[in-house]
Amino acid sequence: AYSVRRLPYIVRSASAGFQQVSPSLEEAAQNLGCPPLKTLWKVTLPLIAPNLIAGGLLAFSFAMLEVSDSLILAQQASHFPITKAIYALVSALGNGPYLAAALGVWAMVFLAITLMGAGLILGKKLGALFKA
Repeated sequence: AYSVRRLPYIVRSASAGFQQVSPSLEEAAQNLGCPPLKTLWKVTLPLIAPNLIAGGLLAFSFAMLEVSDSLILAQQASHFPITKAIYALVSALGNGPYLAAALGVWAMVFLAITLMGAGLILGKKLGALFKA
């Protein structure tokens, strides 16, 4: 459920990468005798790799903080993701709400670090990642 709901992030970033790569590079490689599959691996994939990595980072971070899937799918406390643990701790007596708030802050810091990491990988292309 996590991967299916976040797959559009990776597909969108890959399509933006494909749009930014000039087709003449692939044509030049194929004109010089490189087979199409090898052209994909040696020319195209290295050019769109930053887009795929950044899309994967965004998909992973948002999937890790997904609330609706976590509340439905996680049934045992030992398998709770962070969002379900926060939900369970909010209603706990004692230090539960404080621990939930601390986990919420940790989740926000994790998301900020992931977005900064994607920004460092792509540089100024972060805004172009999801451009159609």
